[in-house]
Amino acid sequence: MMNIKTGFFFGAVILVFAGLGCKPNKGNDFIFDGDAPRVFINGQDIFRDTFKYSLQDLYTLDFTIDDDQSNRKLSMSRLDNALVYYNGNVLNNAIIDLNGTSSGELSFKAFQPGFFSFFLTVTDPENKSSTALIEMIALDNLLPVAALQVAQTNEVAPYQVKMDASASVDSDSRWGGTIEKYEYNLEGFYTTESIRDNIDYIFPGPGTYRVHVRVKDNDGAWSPVVTREIVVN
Repeated sequence: MMNIKTGFFFGAVILVFAGLGCKPNKGNDFIFDGDAPRVFINGQDIFRDTFKYSLQDLYTLDFTIDDDQSNRKLSMSRLDNALVYYNGNVLNNAIIDLNGTSSGELSFKAFQPGFFSFFLTVTDPENKSSTALIEMIALDNLLPVAALQVAQTNEVAPYQVKMDASASVDSDSRWGGTIEKYEYNLEGFYTTESIRDNIDYIFPGPGTYRVHVRVKDNDGAWSPVVTREIVVN
């Protein structure tokens, strides 16, 4: 016969496990709620992003698992021209035992620019599973765009002209693209490459002059040339 203290302790244990979503069976073993695990990538079950292929060797994806069981396995769908790593191991075409882990980091590596889509799957011991969708765009380099303004200033001498290319942009600047160099060509007089986004030049006298500029990005690609004419008095 169960005494009062034993009955109180057993009742308390039942309440604790009930709060955890578990319940005792007739043999006093505890079973779980039976729900499938849920997996999230960077806090989402559908994760999409774009990165610049030439600047990012590995892209980090954080995963978390919501489940009341600890023994889970991690796998993924087929993925071409890219690899996914977990703890230094290739996850492609593999099933990895998470050993009770409920969060971690994946590393995504693309071998060429393009669009990549795959599912990450977590499976529990009851063979119940859930998936998260990952869609990545590894962006190829986009050409920079040159801009040029030309104005006569006469700041230190007559016929002085300022060439301003500061409005030039790299088309993929939001993913790390930058302008590295400017090439100025004063037709018939002078050509130079510079890291400066503006230069001054003193022409020999009045006349109509043509000025060209192009810019180079951090992938080494040059923009199309932009040309301006200026009448110097």
